[in-house]
Order: sequence, then structure tokens, then C-alpha cells
Amino acid sequence: MVEPAQRLAQRLRADATWATVLGAIGANGPTVYVVGGTVRDLLLGRKSNDFDLAIDGPAIPFARRLADALGAAFYPMDTERDVARVLLGPPSDGRHVDVAGLRAKGILADLRARDFTVNAIALLPGDEAVLLDPTGGLNDLEACMLRMAAPHAFVDDPLRTLRLARLRTLLSFDVDDETEQAACWAAPRLASVTAERVRDELLALLALPTAVDGLAYAIELGLLTTLLPVPACSLMVALPAMHRVIEWQEAVLAGQGPRALAPFAEQLAAHWREPLAMNRSRGLILRTALLASLCGSMPAARALIGDLCLSRREAQHATGALQGAMMLRAHPSCNDVAIHRYFRRLRAAGVDGAVLALAEDSAGRAALAARAALEGWFLRHQQVVAPPSLIDGEAVIKHLGVNPGPLVGRLLDAVREAQVAGMVTTEAQALRFAASVLAPTDAQATTGKGDV
Repeated sequence: MVEPAQRLAQRLRADATWATVLGAIGANGPTVYVVGGTVRDLLLGRKSNDFDLAIDGPAIPFARRLADALGAAFYPMDTERDVARVLLGPPSDGRHVDVAGLRAKGILADLRARDFTVNAIALLPGDEAVLLDPTGGLNDLEACMLRMAAPHAFVDDPLRTLRLARLRTLLSFDVDDETEQAACWAAPRLASVTAERVRDELLALLALPTAVDGLAYAIELGLLTTLLPVPACSLMVALPAMHRVIEWQEAVLAGQGPRALAPFAEQLAAHWREPLAMNRSRGLILRTALLASLCGSMPAARALIGDLCLSRREAQHATGALQGAMMLRAHPSCNDVAIHRYFRRLRAAGVDGAVLALAEDSAGRAALAARAALEGWFLRHQQVVAPPSLIDGEAVIKHLGVNPGPLVGRLLDAVREAQVAGMVTTEAQALRFAASVLAPTDAQATTGKGDV
């Protein structure tokens, strides 16, 4: 019978990427342990893109040497905690090695200081592999149980309260009663955790196909009170709409788009897969917008999006999606000019705004406008969203005698709208139209030298 340690070592060597990483570590240098979710997933037979290493020595210099040996990219993730990441291949592959120094004196103390018993198992790789399990994680894995590794686990790091909701959802495990009680008690301390760490854990939960189940569990236990200061009953009522959008996303990304999105499912899948920042996809940022919408008002949603320390592009996309849904509900117009104005203001975020509006009301006037917007963006982009320019700012200045400034942009916008409406099709028509919309109040912005 093959021992668990030997079986794990064999599974590692069977993966060409992880075998290469182990080969690059070599025999010289500090003692290296494979730990955390990597060991857990290997024991469960789950595929993982993460390779977690604990080093009995300085981790960041070790990670830099490992990256050099692998010809890979490297960056420190947390200099205070001595954590670094080695990226294997392009970011889109998602495979990486996380290297951390031991957080206690010795590997056993380090494991006891971790979050959950199923994550507190270590493998010392080599010809005679050794498996270390000081907290009973192997038994809990067999029982499909999440249990805190120590009574003070959540006090040591309140972010683990959110991780509990994520792992319960990811693994479909039960949670030990004492662990639930400790998480509830520690939940208010989440306010002391850095925004970046909260963001990363929350987005990891939102990325799951069953994210709404995880959110419902977190809301039920009161784990999100510091993030979403809204009564739990109101949050639970709002979750079904969020669930519908995520179901649509998962179906589209799997090539099985729902009927409402079928005409543009392939393009929508590419839209949602596109990374906006730090390899975070547009689809994930839409889910973040959905979470923010649970706050109940646009100002509160903006505040949450700001608190999550997203990049400027991500924050603009999330707020734009929410604004788009509001615009389509308030002014559900299906004509081409209205759709052009909608996307001129929101750009690609308008696509997600249309999806939100469609999910909220699949049969009303807003749904008709949302479908028209999606058709305009994906099927008639050059006719409705971005028609080829007939004239540019230089032509406006030269032929209409307009001084450089905001007026030039307004005239070009008016010409594009006329083009979308089919009123102008040539350069000459565009110039005449621009001249016709020059208001008397615009006279002070002209040079008086126009020739139209």
C-alpha cells in the first residue's frame, strides 16, 4: 500500500509544471515544504493552479532565485510577511508558486498557526517524502469538515472569516460548530484587515460558480457586516437577481448561453474573459458590481467599490455597469441614437449594464432597450456605437472657423449622432450638418474664417 506522503509526491511529479518547480528547488539551500491548499487539493484529487511553499529561511530571496532558475517572473507580495510569488508562464495561465517564510519556530508550529486543519498539512518532498499533520487535517478531509486549526485562528487573522465562507463553498464541506461560533465572534475585526487583502479574498469568493451560496452563508453568519452595512434580510432578498446574472455568466463562458443572450453569447464570453487589471477579468468585476449593488443605493455602491481598492479602470467599469442598468431602467429607448449616446458615455461597461437590466426585468421595456444595446455593441458596432469618422477636429476648425476647444468635440458628437441616424453619409454632408448646429451662442468660439 502506498503511504499518503508517497502518493502525494507521485502526484506532484506527474504534473510536469510542478515537477519542474521541484527540480529547480534543488537539494541545497533552506528546507522547503509544500503546504496549504496545494497539499489539500492533491489529497482531494483536485487540480490547482497554486503551488504553496513554506521556507525555513528568508522567502523573498529564495523566490527570486527560484524565478531565475525557472526563467519566470517574480514579485514580492508582502515584504512584512516575507511572501513572494513566481509566475509560471503568461498571467492568463494562472499557474504560480507562492513562497512564504515560516511564521513560527519550526514547521509544526507554523502549521498549528494556520487557518484550518485541512490547510495545516505539509509535505516534505524528496525520495522519502514525509507528511506532517499536527492538527488532524487528514481526518477532517476524510470527514469533509472545516475546522479552525487553533482556537485563536480568527483572532490571529480576521480575514479567515471570509475565507471560511469561500472554502465552504469551494469544497462543499460542513463547518464545525465551534469554528462557526468563533468566526461570528471575530467578524467585526475584519475592519482591521487591509483593504487589499479583503479585496483579494472577496474576489476569490465571487469568482466561484456558486458564489451566491458563499455570500448567503457569510450574510447568515454576519461575516459581511463591516463591508455591507445593510440588514441581512434586505441582502438575502437581493441575492436571487445576483444569482441569475452569475448563472448566465457561467453558462455563456461554458458555451451554453441562455436564450436571452444567445445571439451574442460568443462575443459576450470574450468580453467577460478580458482582463482589466492584475489578471482580474471583466466578468469578475461585473460580479463585484453586483455585490456593490446589494448596498441599496448608488452612493453606497460607489463607496464599497472604492473601499475595495480596485484599479481605476476596474472601478470605472463596475460603477459604469450599475449606472448603465439604471439608465436603461429610467429611459428605456431602443433607437440607434439613444444606444449610441449610452455607449459614448459608458463604453464597454454599458454591455454589463445591459446584462444587469435584462436580468432584472426580462420582459419589460428596459429589457427591450437592453437587448437593443447588446445588439448595437456586438452585432452593429460600426453602425451604432463607433461609425467611421467622416470628419475630424482639424476639419471642423478649418472649414467652420471654430477655435480649438470643447465646442469641437460637441460638434463631432453631433455629427456622429446624425451619422448613426442616417442623416449624413459623406464628408460634405457632415460639414454642412456641423455648420447647421452651430448655435448663436457659439459665435464667440469661432474665428469667423470658415468656408462652409
